[in-house]
Amino acid sequence: MKHMNPSRRCGMWLVLGLLLAIPGGQGVLAAPDEDVARERKVLTSKLRMLDNILFRSQRAKRVEASGDARALALLEDARSAYRQARADFDNGDLEAARQASRQSLEAVTRAFALIVDSEGLNTRAREQYRELLENIRVYEKALMDTARRKGINPGELLDQDAVEKGIREAQARADTGDYANALTTLRKVSNRVEAALSRARARETVTYALEFATPLDEYRYEYERNRSYVSLAQVLLSTAPPSMHRRIPLIKRLIEKSERQVKEAEMLREAGNVEQAIKTIELANKTIVQALRMGGLAL
Repeated sequence: MKHMNPSRRCGMWLVLGLLLAIPGGQGVLAAPDEDVARERKVLTSKLRMLDNILFRSQRAKRVEASGDARALALLEDARSAYRQARADFDNGDLEAARQASRQSLEAVTRAFALIVDSEGLNTRAREQYRELLENIRVYEKALMDTARRKGINPGELLDQDAVEKGIREAQARADTGDYANALTTLRKVSNRVEAALSRARARETVTYALEFATPLDEYRYEYERNRSYVSLAQVLLSTAPPSMHRRIPLIKRLIEKSERQVKEAEMLREAGNVEQAIKTIELANKTIVQALRMGGLAL
């Protein structure tokens, strides 16, 4: 038996529950000939309920606004079957009316289930889209800071026009509510910016290996790197999307820990113990990088 999506089951039982909750609904198919009046009353209630679901409910309106071709076709099938049920009922053919109303119910249930699934996916995509857009801006700032510190032309690392064009395309899709495709476009932009940041970090590492004439130079380099990370962390916190709020207290604790390690490193440097100061400032950098990674940055 094919597994049914939980949201689809939920949509189906919601509609079925509404209709079966009508008094006498369970006995329609088995209604005896002598109780035609009762059967007509039950069918009247069911048809009235279908009319409300198909033409007046918010869920039907969401199907109409969704642009989902399959869901729209199913909704139209449901409405056509409803109209046939009404015609059969008015002509006194209660059996045909029952069958047509059931067909209408089955079609609208499937239509609603499609949009329930799509809306759930789109809601998650919207949250991911907003978070990824914030991360891209943080990556860009990190890239510019690194390039400025190392005297690198950012244009050598990243085609900023292409990045902005990609963001505009993603935003255009998001403005129509199509967050799933907007997210796909934005992921391509994010990959481009992250790759540029990685290249900048790689250049930074090469320069790091070549420039150190003394241990003090090495310390100063690590210290400046830490300050850059701290600035990045502040940007991350100030632009944190709602999905990251639960992680913020831990991120802040890691930042505070890094700051304590930096103070310890500074005290060691001032005391002339530069070798130990380097080890301590490197620990501080590992701590702050851990905080940034918790915030979603790939460093």
